[in-house]
Amino acid sequence: MFRVQYTLTSYCLLNGRLTLTRSLQHGLKEHPEIALEDTEGERFSLRPENGFLLGLQAFYEKWRCKPNDRLHLFWENQTLYVEVEPVETRAAPPRVQSSPSLPPTPPPRPAFSRLLEPLGFRLYSTEAPWRFHSHLGRSQLRLALARIGESSPSRLQEAHQAGARVLLIGSESEIPQLQAAVSELHQQTLGRWARWATLEALERFAALARQGLVGPFDLEELLRQGDLGLDRLKQVASLTRGLDEMGHLTRVLALLQQQPLHAVFWLQDLLVAGSEMGLTAAEVQAHLEMLSRPPFLLVRRLSPGEYLLLRSVPESLRAVETYARMLAERFGGASPLEVSPTLPVAMP
Repeated sequence: MFRVQYTLTSYCLLNGRLTLTRSLQHGLKEHPEIALEDTEGERFSLRPENGFLLGLQAFYEKWRCKPNDRLHLFWENQTLYVEVEPVETRAAPPRVQSSPSLPPTPPPRPAFSRLLEPLGFRLYSTEAPWRFHSHLGRSQLRLALARIGESSPSRLQEAHQAGARVLLIGSESEIPQLQAAVSELHQQTLGRWARWATLEALERFAALARQGLVGPFDLEELLRQGDLGLDRLKQVASLTRGLDEMGHLTRVLALLQQQPLHAVFWLQDLLVAGSEMGLTAAEVQAHLEMLSRPPFLLVRRLSPGEYLLLRSVPESLRAVETYARMLAERFGGASPLEVSPTLPVAMP
């Protein structure tokens, strides 16, 4: 599996194709035909040819793609999954005005966007309910958020039917109103599909995410079980206490999890987010060197400060777990274990 981002140009749209970047060439080699699947499950047949990926005209027309729209591409199970990020949902770059005029008005963004960004969620709507997607390959997570009275029940239900987890948002002091609003919503729609969450709880959860201790799947699991206030986060604190004791390694692994698979990256690429987690350049570099050696073999050092991500973090950790069990069997007299042949284990 690999993940790449691609910004569309007018040349791509005019010719119905993509220029194959190095990451795409590496991931799609030896595939004469490619199945492209969009977020609605529709498939398009593509073919690599002379450094281009051809056959995208119908996809571009369906999604009304424009120059500078961004494609998020995920290769998994012999299928290329794609999601379009319209240019309107991203902050516009500053423009040099030739004459005095009012600056362009950016699309509206709810204040709680910053609380979801550490979890990898991006905003995909310009009005309530505010729709956020977290790009995790085929297993994408979607949220639809609104304050009390900000969106109609019918629009919230539409978001739920489209696969989003619906949340009503307020402060801890508004919990009684949130509970009443969710109950009323369920009565009006004859279903129990909405949750509520407080801004304080989301802010605390985002702080844990910046430390690499939780991720979007942890948030999804909490919301699957019930509503989210500060009291619910006590169980999260107990789950992450052990991880925090290995804080530096955990945080470096969290940084690597955000890198595209089989992509080249620089130490400097990790330091901005790493500094927010309390990591120094020396600590990040030391852990990268450790992760480049057996039994991890997660990265390869190409040159000073330059690395290649060889495999995903979960795959590397599964290999380490298998290696540890083999050592336990050898030295501890444990019972024989069935070691999966699909998990490569690097023996030092």
